[in-house]
Amino acid sequence: YNFPFQVVIKANPWIIFNQIGTVFIVLSFSAMVFSLTKKLSFYYAFFGKKALFIYIAHLLILFGTPWVDSIGKIYAKKMSLENTLIIAFVIELLSLGAAYFYEYSISRYPQVKKLYIYGFYAFLAYFFVIGSIITYIMNHVF
Repeated sequence: YNFPFQVVIKANPWIIFNQIGTVFIVLSFSAMVFSLTKKLSFYYAFFGKKALFIYIAHLLILFGTPWVDSIGKIYAKKMSLENTLIIAFVIELLSLGAAYFYEYSISRYPQVKKLYIYGFYAFLAYFFVIGSIITYIMNHVF
């Protein structure tokens, strides 16, 4: 093939077997852990169903939004390893706790679901309208 760029690193075709082997090792390890901890299967299923929610929550906590900076933008490459591990642990706890609180509040108080929906729309309106206006003013006036 004639690429408009030069390929510097050539991959070994046998690397795929290494990757497949790693996947098999991780799967067998997770199956072993699951068989030893069947009492926690409810939590595995619960957090598995909420994986996208947890992923988005931790991305928002870590990187913020285009309008509001967060830990990842403010302290990028400025913290020690100990502080980074502590903050990573806190972010994971906040993400998992938010998912659990959301499910708990909806199952206990069904009318709260409408409040969450309206709150989500207000959140979007704030960031898309008010956040854009504030960003424009901060960039062009100050």
